Amino acid sequence: MKSWFTCAVLGAFLTASAASAADGWSTLFDGQSLDGWKINENPESWKLADGVLTCNGERSHIFYVGPEAPFRDFELELEVMTHENSNAGVYIHTKYQDSGWPKGGFECQVNNSYNSDPRKTGSLYAVSDVTEAPATDNEWWTYNIRVEGKHIVIKVNGKTVNEYTEPEGTKPGEDFERVFDQGTFALQAHDPGSTVSFRNIRVKKLGGSASADQQGVNVGDAAPKFVVKDDQGADWDSAKHFAKGTTVVYFYPADFTGGCTKQACAYRDDFSQLKNLGVAVVGVSGDSVATHQAFKMHHNLNFTLLSDPEGVVAARFGVPVTLGEKIAKGVVNGAEVPVVRTATIQRWTFVIKDGRVAAVDSKVNAAGDSAHIQEVVKALQ
Repeated sequence: MKSWFTCAVLGAFLTASAASAADGWSTLFDGQSLDGWKINENPESWKLADGVLTCNGERSHIFYVGPEAPFRDFELELEVMTHENSNAGVYIHTKYQDSGWPKGGFECQVNNSYNSDPRKTGSLYAVSDVTEAPATDNEWWTYNIRVEGKHIVIKVNGKTVNEYTEPEGTKPGEDFERVFDQGTFALQAHDPGSTVSFRNIRVKKLGGSASADQQGVNVGDAAPKFVVKDDQGADWDSAKHFAKGTTVVYFYPADFTGGCTKQACAYRDDFSQLKNLGVAVVGVSGDSVATHQAFKMHHNLNFTLLSDPEGVVAARFGVPVTLGEKIAKGVVNGAEVPVVRTATIQRWTFVIKDGRVAAVDSKVNAAGDSAHIQEVVKALQ
């Protein structure tokens, strides 16, 4: 039976595990549900029926938010069918956003006959474009996208249609970043006149385990740029906060756990001393915004907590991340409740000064971290 999904159903965070095959491929879309996927706006633009996900309607994007993410080096494969004069896209190295065209990562174009855009299927949109469609409307065709480092190969029905290597020194764009990094996947519903179907979506990670995906920074490097949600649900832009002054960024495993509570409370108690040193403090974990709010309220924390549910920020700093759902006990309105996180980040602390990494500590003593960092900051002044 065909069914249109309501906002209440599709807005939920779905985290069922993707099925893994012995050959290294993992199924991201089971054809029966949207487990592991999240739609941002206009959920009525998507329909699931008979193992096929079809888009038709106002602009909307559905992001993979399941336990396999994030992805750096990978091979993504899916089957696509376009109707006449239809446009869509497959995003890579992107991240969830509530509305608009995804800013992060790249769009691999889906367009065999859409007259309003000369960039055809196989284009790495606005970066390396294909002008002749390699596939036909109203027929299923296979889209294969392989990324290794800064190199991408795009195939349609087994034939290479595009290949691109990012030049050294490429910087993220202001409106659309379009640089190789890491992130997740998204599918695009472009407009009400476009009808495109997807099925059999699977991925193979290349280069080993998640630890091999760590990017890492060293003292003297420019601080990573990112935008995430803070404990109030507002966007927190590192470029604005890191540009001038000194910021301590401490990564920790989980709210409401023993060592992490000691670490947070020490930063709370030392807030005046840190402020006198000109230091701002932010804590980062894989906990949700709601969990951060409860943790902050329960312990009267006086600094910002950032939510990194896919471990993307941690990976940019080179902090090891274990993905997968974990349940801990938290306190909300005085009552003990289970709280869920989707990434567990190791305990590392960084000092950012005037936009650059000034110090790195990968062997953090939780209870003594604040006192230690104060000595580090004094030595840097």
